[in-house]
Amino acid sequence: MGTSIWIEDPCPPSEDCPEYNKALLDPLKKNLRYAFAALTAAGIIVDILAKRYRSLVHSLIYLESLVLVVGGFYPSKAYLEMPPFFYLINSLSVFMAFYCDTNIQLIFNTGTVALFLLVLRPVCFLDPKNAIGLLSSFFMWLCFFVACCCFAMVAIYISKLNTKLATTNRENEKLLDGMHEGLLILSKRDRETMFCNRPAQKLITAYLGATSALLEERNLKYTVFEAVKITMDSKRETQSATTT
Repeated sequence: MGTSIWIEDPCPPSEDCPEYNKALLDPLKKNLRYAFAALTAAGIIVDILAKRYRSLVHSLIYLESLVLVVGGFYPSKAYLEMPPFFYLINSLSVFMAFYCDTNIQLIFNTGTVALFLLVLRPVCFLDPKNAIGLLSSFFMWLCFFVACCCFAMVAIYISKLNTKLATTNRENEKLLDGMHEGLLILSKRDRETMFCNRPAQKLITAYLGATSALLEERNLKYTVFEAVKITMDSKRETQSATTT
């Protein structure tokens, strides 16, 4: 798509190009190329800013959908000869890559595809040329809509499941922190820390000299409880010497 848009004359009169509405599209060629360049630049800027402002991620699917529509408007030979099925595949890939669990994204993406296939393509590219072809395009769009809905339902289910698991973990952590007994869970294989509740942290701080700042992290790193490892190793060495 990019190659066919950026070259100077993608469909010269000397070539046998498919028929299209020249009276409508030829005057728009220059403006369409500017619009495509503006959308490309906007997409790059949003990609960079999204690393800092995560809410901008939601706008990526709108930009990508508009890029497909603008690119589809341009009367390039590649697009004129491309079946509608490939446009649907590209749109579905964009939806699966950038969907962020919002209904408006589903409506916008499927709406722009319907607008392009059922309105703009017949008017601009004169395809399909009859009612049967238009009905076929509508059926393909309906399949596309069902596929997007199925993917959205799976994504929403996974998102809700992850939220529920995170909430359950926080609740269990609060219950364990409310215990009077200290609880320290270490991995049997490599002795790495798996969990340590608040009473156990207080005991470690009081008797093993670990600092509160390290204990507050509770990021399951072994170095946080280096004092525990030293104590356990010393106990094992003492037991081994006594047995000997």
